[in-house]
Parts: sequence; C-alpha cells; structure tokens
Amino acid sequence: MSVSLVAATATARLFSIFLLMSNPASAASPGSQEVATTDMEIHYSVTSTEALRAYPAGSVERTMHGGVPRSSSQRHVMIAVLDRTTKQPIADAIVTARVAELAQTGEEKKLEPMVIAGAPTYGNYFTMKGRGPFHIAVTVARPKHADKVHASFDYTAWDR
Repeated sequence: MSVSLVAATATARLFSIFLLMSNPASAASPGSQEVATTDMEIHYSVTSTEALRAYPAGSVERTMHGGVPRSSSQRHVMIAVLDRTTKQPIADAIVTARVAELAQTGEEKKLEPMVIAGAPTYGNYFTMKGRGPFHIAVTVARPKHADKVHASFDYTAWDR
C-alpha cells in the first residue's frame, strides 16, 4: 500500500472516530477540529457523558478512564496526534490538556492513552458546565524530541 493511501486511510479512520465519539447517534455533530504544526497534526473531539452512556455496557467508550461520570457537566476530551507527513497516529506522546471557560483558569489533566477503533488517541473527562465557549489548550511531548508542541481549540457545546 502506498504511503499516500495509508495516510488517507488513517486520516479517514480518525475522522470517523471523532464524528462517532462526538455523537454516536448522529455522525453530523460539530466538535472536531485540527491544528497542524511543523511535524504533527493534532485533532480534538469533545463528547458529552450522555452520548457516551448510549454505548453498550462494557464497551471501551463506557469503561475508559474508570467509567463515564454521572454528572452531565463532565465531557470527554479526546486528542489524536498524527505525523504530519505520513498521517500515521503517534502512539508514544505524552499529552496534557487544560480546559477552561474563556478568561478562566480551568483544570489541567494528563490525557490517558487509549485505543479507539484501532487508532491510538488520548483522553480524559473535564468539567464543562453550560454551553461555553471553552478554551482547550493541549501540550504534546514526545520521547526523544526536545520541543513540546502546543495547540489551542475553542469549543462551544451544541447539545445544551
């Protein structure tokens, strides 16, 4: 398989994952963007706890990070990091995110590595009360790479 076909397949698979994680009932929900850096693409998705509870009991989506929180003010932030040239997922990253309402400090957490549909991603739950807007600041560090990569996203909940 050629590099460009592998890259297109990996990108299409990750895009599908983000659409489904954003809303398992409908793949037309907003909430996924990407930022391209010098050597990486960083994609994000935000999913409500209500949407994650729609998955079958025992599924990866229901059990990740110790299970779906009961609070509807919690949302799952998922980050995928891809090599910008090959479009292949980067599985050895150390990813943190800070989520805050605009002009607030918010909370910072390490995102846990997880595999969704065979693709390595990173995620965790954050408190996101109301519709927002919320600012998501992501830091990606990689072993054997001196520089950390920073990306920022703004997110507004469409389902509240």
